[in-house]
Amino acid sequence: MLQPMLYLLTAAILTIMFFFMTMSSTMYQSHTSRQEIPEELSHLSPQQYRVLYENKTEPEYSSQLVEEDRPGIYVTADTGLIVFDSSHKFGAETGLLGFTEAVEENVYTREVSGLFSSQIEVRSRDTSAYLGELLDGGPGQAGQHYSINGSALEFIPDDTAGEAF
Repeated sequence: MLQPMLYLLTAAILTIMFFFMTMSSTMYQSHTSRQEIPEELSHLSPQQYRVLYENKTEPEYSSQLVEEDRPGIYVTADTGLIVFDSSHKFGAETGLLGFTEAVEENVYTREVSGLFSSQIEVRSRDTSAYLGELLDGGPGQAGQHYSINGSALEFIPDDTAGEAF
């Protein structure tokens, strides 16, 4: 009697483990293909589109902008709206871009509540595209900082900033 129950329990545990392993490996994947991206956003890569318009978070340290240390501005990848200045960027211990301040007139935040947690999203004012989150901790005002997806942004160095837009 005990042996069949152990088999059932083992099978249930393995099924649950398989389910969660499958979910975690596909959480970032999306079904967005180049054909599904609207024409006006066709200049975006599939990853940029997933981050900006499907509210995904890029894998840590996947953006080259994490290591960018030149003076300049950060603009949204979809429309070129100026949202951050490099003078407010700080260490990238999280694998995403960290900023202490944003260009307030070009971004807004909104609280999103889930079943077990809530977060404060950071979005662009012109298209409401998802940029990242406002998190507690860090050197920013009121002890908060912006944790931003590099895929949502493009960097324009100071020496070319006047030419960009």
